[in-house]
Amino acid sequence: MHMHMCEPCACAWRMPETGVTLVYTQSKFAGHWMAASCRLAGLLLHTAAVAAFRGAKGAKEFAKVELPNAKCLDGSPAVYYIAANSSSPAWVVWLEGGGICFNLSDCAQRAKGRLGSSSSYNASIDAPKGMLSSDPAANPDLYTWNRVFVPYCSGDVWMGTKRAAVNPFPQEGAWRGYFHGHYILEDMYEDISDRHVMSSPPTHAVLTGCSAGGMGVIFNCDWFAPAVLLARFQPSPSPSPSSSPSPPPSPSPSPSP
Repeated sequence: MHMHMCEPCACAWRMPETGVTLVYTQSKFAGHWMAASCRLAGLLLHTAAVAAFRGAKGAKEFAKVELPNAKCLDGSPAVYYIAANSSSPAWVVWLEGGGICFNLSDCAQRAKGRLGSSSSYNASIDAPKGMLSSDPAANPDLYTWNRVFVPYCSGDVWMGTKRAAVNPFPQEGAWRGYFHGHYILEDMYEDISDRHVMSSPPTHAVLTGCSAGGMGVIFNCDWFAPAVLLARFQPSPSPSPSSSPSPPPSPSPSPSP
């Protein structure tokens, strides 16, 4: 496996030989240890993704799928983009970054653009660079995998679990928005399961991202691994080979940013 360091990134990797998922980050975090990270800097992939969104609206490699329940900040449907390969049981999911909604004015402003609304998203996009590329020279390890790009439109570093629209800064005004970060991933998983996974369960899965997307990997990895790999996997929080794996805790509602 050819994985190189970049900053700041986090990746989750399943090792089928040991039944362990590793979370690769720049430094120790919540019991996971530093190893390798993403092939390409998150800024480059994020820039490529933005360019893809703004490109021509003809058919591209990654097709948009609107989610039935999860929402962006403004209430528009959250989406994911997929380049599916029915002959591969392996998956890579990239969570886009883009900072955090840090005050009411920022939240309201985000809701008017692509970091808070899907209203301007194209029906398909070109493949982003790096780990989502279909070029075997640029992405020799993952180019044949099922590749998923998840746009960041919740402003909550992929943590939000508030179903109703809320105002995390009531002292600053009356605006309300949907902080569905974690629910976007749940909804995406259910949709992908219905369309793809049930007929061919995954053997390998990578959850990765940079910046806010990297934080989203850390916050959601313990949910992602057993969800995607079903009953065949139990994650181990310890790097020690003698440690006994323990089941992950159920996701609990997180405070709004």
